[in-house]
Amino acid sequence: MSTSLNNGKSECKNIAYTIKSHPSKLLKDHLEGVLQICDFFTNNYYGVYFQNNEEYSILKKITYIIALCHDFGKITPYFQEYIQNIIDEKSTLKNSKYKNHSLISAYFTYYVVSKYLKSINKLDEVDNENFKNLPYFSYLIVKRHHGNIKNAKEERVLVDDDLINLQKDSIVNGKKEYVEEINLIYNELFKKYGIFEDEIDILEFFGNLMVPGTKSINYIVKKSYKTCKKSIDKNTDFANSEDIEQLQYMYSILLTADKMDAGNINLQKNSPMYSKELIEPYIQSLNQKNTIEPNVKNIKNINKNINDIRNDIFNDLKNRLNNINLKENHVLSLNLPTGTGKTLLSYYTAFHIANELNKKNIFPKIIYSLPFTTVIDQNYEVLEKLLHMNNENTSIHNNGLIKYHSLAEIPDNLENEAEEEFYNNSNICDKNSKYLDYNIKFSYDNWQGKVIVTTFVQLFNTFFKLGLNKINHRYYNLRNSIIILDEIQAINPSYYKIINKYLNMLCEKYGIYIILATATMTPLFDDSMELVSSKKYFEKLNRITLYNKSKEEINIEDFKELVLNDILDNENNNTNNTNKSKDKFLIVMNTVNSARQVYEFMSNKLLDKNNNYDGEVIYLSTEVAPKKRMEIIDKIKDKENRNKNRKYVVVSTQLVEAGVDIDMDVIYRDFAPIDSITQTSGRANRNGANDEKGIIYIYKVTNEKDKCYSKFIYPAWCIQLTKDILNKQKNREISENEFQVINETYQHELHGNRISYIDSNKMEENLKELNIKSFRDSFNLIDNNYRIYDIYLNYDNEFNEIIGEIEKELLKSKKNNIKIKNLFKKLNKYKISISKDKYYNIKDNLKELSNLEIEIVNKEYCEGGYLRYDRIEDAPIQIFY
Repeated sequence: MSTSLNNGKSECKNIAYTIKSHPSKLLKDHLEGVLQICDFFTNNYYGVYFQNNEEYSILKKITYIIALCHDFGKITPYFQEYIQNIIDEKSTLKNSKYKNHSLISAYFTYYVVSKYLKSINKLDEVDNENFKNLPYFSYLIVKRHHGNIKNAKEERVLVDDDLINLQKDSIVNGKKEYVEEINLIYNELFKKYGIFEDEIDILEFFGNLMVPGTKSINYIVKKSYKTCKKSIDKNTDFANSEDIEQLQYMYSILLTADKMDAGNINLQKNSPMYSKELIEPYIQSLNQKNTIEPNVKNIKNINKNINDIRNDIFNDLKNRLNNINLKENHVLSLNLPTGTGKTLLSYYTAFHIANELNKKNIFPKIIYSLPFTTVIDQNYEVLEKLLHMNNENTSIHNNGLIKYHSLAEIPDNLENEAEEEFYNNSNICDKNSKYLDYNIKFSYDNWQGKVIVTTFVQLFNTFFKLGLNKINHRYYNLRNSIIILDEIQAINPSYYKIINKYLNMLCEKYGIYIILATATMTPLFDDSMELVSSKKYFEKLNRITLYNKSKEEINIEDFKELVLNDILDNENNNTNNTNKSKDKFLIVMNTVNSARQVYEFMSNKLLDKNNNYDGEVIYLSTEVAPKKRMEIIDKIKDKENRNKNRKYVVVSTQLVEAGVDIDMDVIYRDFAPIDSITQTSGRANRNGANDEKGIIYIYKVTNEKDKCYSKFIYPAWCIQLTKDILNKQKNREISENEFQVINETYQHELHGNRISYIDSNKMEENLKELNIKSFRDSFNLIDNNYRIYDIYLNYDNEFNEIIGEIEKELLKSKKNNIKIKNLFKKLNKYKISISKDKYYNIKDNLKELSNLEIEIVNKEYCEGGYLRYDRIEDAPIQIFY
């Protein structure tokens, strides 16, 4: 029997269907619409690799069943009465549990999936391990398609037998015509899409649903998790992650298809990726001017050698890409020195792969992922500028670019022609409805674009926040995608094991490509194919000298004096026309507290008129508002300031390490792991523009209790390993061309340290127990213990203007309005996160806006865009009665 899909809605026996899924949509039409969207996704994200595979054919039918059964519970008279009176705020069913449909739908899904697998002899045979878990997984997916999947033992007890019996009786003892319509809907759809040839009787399902004994459906479902757990527990090495991936993928496409059909959101047509030919002339022109890094322009005395190296790297990359076998090589690496243009080279590589796949009618997304939001805007603007120069349409409406992180505003061009039709024909909605805004936000959150630029947190949460509805819906986009991991060393090594296994499985089975771009390659994927010979280019560069001063510890008070004297000595040398190039100093500390101490000391001392220092002292940390951080970074990078030989002393935490394109003369770095030190060194003489080499000093700084600040931040084994490797070096002076060997030694030793896999092992154990909630809760790239309270810094006039706009909009509509959401995202550029102790120290000086549910630091306590503890501590305590 043919199972091909068509765009029309079939009619049968001229029946006038009455059962609805939504106020203006028939249940039959909704179920078939969801199925067609699931079918599109399955063909595009799975079928391209397995068209003639029996397993694929069966899994495709399972997705059909899930789509057709997910809203089965809406057939109850309780739900139908609710949907007919949805506008009525006084409706008694509005908050009633009787209208709930997910649980009874889940039971029906389990029943139909089991019946289907039995009909094709794939459920009882010993060799059918691939299919035994599908009934239970399908049950979980449907049960939680409006919530989050919990641990298996919780799912066993989180059922409401009284509710199910009541809903069952309302149908079985209801109108005969009603049961006939239900039978007609499901038998027509099951037959049309090749699930069953023979008709089934819905009353048979209800007859087996809640009867006493071991053959009832509810009893079988409660016991089935043990079979599923036993199957997954057979392999202790995470091999059954493929089973879990199937759960995650089917959950994802149901969530997406359900929301898209309900909101009449158009499916985006497959379209070719932007051509790599757009990037090549841009790279070449930049190299001819000065640098492959587009943020640095017109620097005098630039070292020609760096441009020669960048050109050589690009030519090597092009030759390599033209000769690699994409079928066999899915993990590729660009391990190159800092400042050699990895951003554009990574995009060029991704576009090349996508262009080759397009020739085979495969249309992958490109997902560019970085550690910090501070770098994403910079990265996004590079690509957007490049595409606009070539007259490419980058709007998300045209399947273009998406910048996705907590501070990024939702694009205002997410209009949808299908929405026009939906709202014109709807009798309950208009264009100002919450539904229009919901559809816009969903398209954005669902990553419906060609290129997504996002953070590690957003990307890896999509992989590992299994069963979390608000994130898991976009998971299907990861199949067939090309993922660029820029500065992967920022990932906690404790997660390497599980990331490696899971992503390798996706590469092997589902067409994912991974491009690693870093100057400090980790052992995360030790079998990756190197696209450019990294050793050759590391040996050519000699822009920096590292001085290891860390054999002895130094108290922070002595450290501050030492650095101050160095800067003042350099200032005196400059006055005497010697060592003129040393105008820009960077001090990188490990904690916010130590950075603030150093900043306040340097500000007071350097800006004292007696010291004759005519530069600026700048502070960067997570206690600086994100908006102010970007302003500071842009100011440091600005070519006008460079050409004027502006002087800076920048005091920062580690946020400058990964991808922040600033170029300093001298760096002082508190002790840190080798990969972190290497990244920090990349901020010194980055573009080879100085006649003299950049300098980085490494010190082991301690607090007033003689405890090293590094021990508050980094794992003990990383610090000890770094200490051992640096102390083995013959000289305390280490040139840039020695960095790669040192980093390789560090990564090799780190990879063999079993302690570093503690979080991965914990996640694997949770999966073996089917503890899905515990699995996702145990994956946190950001330690939640260090981000407890959010406060907002009211340091400029724009802040109050945004507050005023939000309050004005809230009078007109609810918080889910897109304009309001974007205003809150603008407001988030003033938000910082602080620890519990700090919060309670300043709480009396916070102003609460209860209508917005935020707490504000007034301008006098955050002048300059950061918390001014000196002023807060002197402020009088306010008492409220």
